[in-house]
Amino acid sequence: MKKEKVDTKSPIEDKPLRYPAQSLDEKIDDLIGEKSFTYIIIPALFIMLAFGSWISYFGQTIPNPIIFTIMALLSIIWAIYQIIKFRKEIKSLKQGRDGEREVGMNLELLREQGFKVYHDIVAKDFNLDHILIGTQGIFVIETKTYSKPLKGECRIIYDGEKLSYNGTFESDKPIIQAKAGAHWLKNQLRASTGKDFNVQPIVVFPGWFTESKVPQKDIWILNPKGLDKFMRNSKVSLNIEDIALITNRIEIYIRNCEYK
Repeated sequence: MKKEKVDTKSPIEDKPLRYPAQSLDEKIDDLIGEKSFTYIIIPALFIMLAFGSWISYFGQTIPNPIIFTIMALLSIIWAIYQIIKFRKEIKSLKQGRDGEREVGMNLELLREQGFKVYHDIVAKDFNLDHILIGTQGIFVIETKTYSKPLKGECRIIYDGEKLSYNGTFESDKPIIQAKAGAHWLKNQLRASTGKDFNVQPIVVFPGWFTESKVPQKDIWILNPKGLDKFMRNSKVSLNIEDIALITNRIEIYIRNCEYK
């Protein structure tokens, strides 16, 4: 007896929550899938044209192989240059991914203390690396995995406005980015819950020693290993009902988010 064909669908109805550095994994996959193909196929095309031209040339036909050979050589040089840039970009993305995963693993340990942890929350033009929610409050965590010198000091100093990296250069971009992420989440929660919750921005630097010249109130600048201490010293600001409401709205957003 012939079995009747039945339409099927996946048993998973809700999209899974995201894992640490998922956006960076997706970028790496896109780069490998798109750019690597281009860098291989274009030189291969010109090599085939040059090879065919040489065959025609020695067969006493008209096509001149010199032009195609020059084009093949130029395409090879271009491909090598692009692949070098491509490898550097992949290396940088992988370093950022590994930093986010290290921070993510540290945050997972806080679940034992009752915290809710979410990773890689995607918005239209950016993403929040991590969100941490507990009775101590709501925290948006931005991870910056910067390369360190092979020898010597690895210190980041916060003066209340900007960050100094081993005294070599200064920047306020991570601060601006973390505060913007916290502001975005605050607005999202206000729109979805009707309540105004405070959201604390944090920037963490894996592998770096961090020092603040001012009291850390509006933003925390930390090594990820210092998160647990800061959390334990924070005052209780959320009740169980608010935590349940906030996590429900965040999970609804993540499962229905179409950004990539």
